[in-house]
Amino acid sequence: MTIPQAELGARRERATRELQTAGLDALVVQPGTNFRYLTGLALERSERLVALVLQADGETWMVGPAFEEARLSAAVGGAYLAWAETEDPYRLLAERLRGASTLGLGPTTWFADAERLQSALGTARLTSAHEILASLRMHKTPFEVEAIREAAEACRQRIFAAHGRLGPGATETAIASGFGTGDDTVMVQYGPSSAVPHGDAGDRPLEPPTALLIDHWAPLEDGYWGDLTRSTWVGGEPPSRYREVWHIVLEAQLAGIDAIRPGATCGEVDAAARSVIERAGFGEYFTHRLGHGLGLDVHEPPYLVAGNDRVLEPGMVVTVEPGIYLPGEFGVRLEEDVVVTENGAELLSDPQRELVPLTVE
Repeated sequence: MTIPQAELGARRERATRELQTAGLDALVVQPGTNFRYLTGLALERSERLVALVLQADGETWMVGPAFEEARLSAAVGGAYLAWAETEDPYRLLAERLRGASTLGLGPTTWFADAERLQSALGTARLTSAHEILASLRMHKTPFEVEAIREAAEACRQRIFAAHGRLGPGATETAIASGFGTGDDTVMVQYGPSSAVPHGDAGDRPLEPPTALLIDHWAPLEDGYWGDLTRSTWVGGEPPSRYREVWHIVLEAQLAGIDAIRPGATCGEVDAAARSVIERAGFGEYFTHRLGHGLGLDVHEPPYLVAGNDRVLEPGMVVTVEPGIYLPGEFGVRLEEDVVVTENGAELLSDPQRELVPLTVE
């Protein structure tokens, strides 16, 4: 899906209102996911300055190289401050913003860029606009929710297809490469390897019977990510210890999802799932937070972690992924993508609710 221009315009309007509330004169955002969120453009950052500028008075424009104007200016309706290769773009940007006293910068601004802008601006104060941008992006629109739903379903289908490629001797790396989304978007882990929460796929061959964990995260063309994890047993009936752990993790996940509702804090949701694992005696083996936000970044606010008092609100999208990792034996993690609704939570993909062992030949 292509992000509609009306959607992008509404995002920039909301950002402008937040600027006014925060008392900032302007927001300067360089290429990255915040830039893509506000412009729809997926650009790699380089040494040449490109930035979106939102002013509190409602004026919106982009600054960038003159030779890029035809390609970039349409994203902001043609309002483009072009600079030649022989000019200092930071000086031109500062001149355009003369009179501004406080500017918010996107949180991924390079330090060297901030220094050059500060030097050009003189006494104007630079501050991080992280909270403004994070707050905007945490509240997904219906378009964004559907984009994440499609990405999550694509992840689920690829995991299902990977199950069909399993065979004795197939290495973790070979199965991972079959996803076709890059080595940094999937973890395939057999047996003891699955007890490492973020273990890379290696040359371990599949030797049934054994545990299998596949974690897959990937975006579609619009840039929105899905992120799912499936754990199961390969070859025959699972031993009782694996079956016990698997069902404890499922119970913890269901408790976490049930705790998601408007008004609940991120820490409370983490605690709801974690308490299930702790009561079962495996608390020390659940070694990470319960989940994270999902959108144009695969990890973004809000984070479901102990001590986080951020209150959940409708439109927020999070993962719920409890796990138990027994060193030298196996690990189990079950992960779903969930949107907060007015009444609770809605799953964005078909969940794994049964332990169905896989048969390979």
